[in-house]
Amino acid sequence: MMARLLRKLCGVLPLLTLAVTGATLWITRIWWILPLGGLAALIMAIQSLLSEREEAQDQDTDFSYDLTPLDAELRTRFSSILDERKRILEELKERSTGSFLSSDEISSRVNELVGGYYDLLLKLEKIRPFIDQPSTTALEKSIEDLKIQVDRSSDEVTRENLSLALKNKTDQMRSLQELARYEERVNSQLETLVSALNSLYVRIVQIKISPDSSLDPTSEIKESINKMLMDVEISEKVTQEYHRILAENAL
Repeated sequence: MMARLLRKLCGVLPLLTLAVTGATLWITRIWWILPLGGLAALIMAIQSLLSEREEAQDQDTDFSYDLTPLDAELRTRFSSILDERKRILEELKERSTGSFLSSDEISSRVNELVGGYYDLLLKLEKIRPFIDQPSTTALEKSIEDLKIQVDRSSDEVTRENLSLALKNKTDQMRSLQELARYEERVNSQLETLVSALNSLYVRIVQIKISPDSSLDPTSEIKESINKMLMDVEISEKVTQEYHRILAENAL
């Protein structure tokens, strides 16, 4: 607590207040201005610290997840991720007196990471009906039927229309196959993410116990989280493919 308060005292407004106080004391020679200025700077630092703590508490309560849209297996696996997230946030909060880690910043990044995976899982649940075995089998049969009709058609206009329909169905199948690969990739990453978050927890404990002043541990941990966040970037690709399939089925 004291270390964080000292950091807040080194903020812009408290330092400016102390500077103005010092200048006023030098000009007026009124000694009691100095303790008043110091008290004002201390109050600013405390207010900033309290505000930061309230934001962190709000952030903790905001990041709750409704697991009911997920199937039973995904609920179990994502619950493991939430357990690791909870351990990390509690560790950061418990050891927030340390001056070597920006606990609030790391907590925010962890929440961003877990939230990104949650959103991705919700999107994958929406596309599950399109990539299940009955749907892909029906689409494959439709493609085969269209190929036969194209080969048998003697009318050029009809053949052109059937060829266009065949192309659309083939593109749709390609999209479904791509989405199936995304789903497989994300499912495998869930296990990796649990392990990565566990390693992150161990690293935070290690830094808190044996800090190395020659390194910037906050940047190190943020870089580790950034690598995990790169895997969530496929979320946008999943969304694009999903909306394209919806549009194709609406036609």
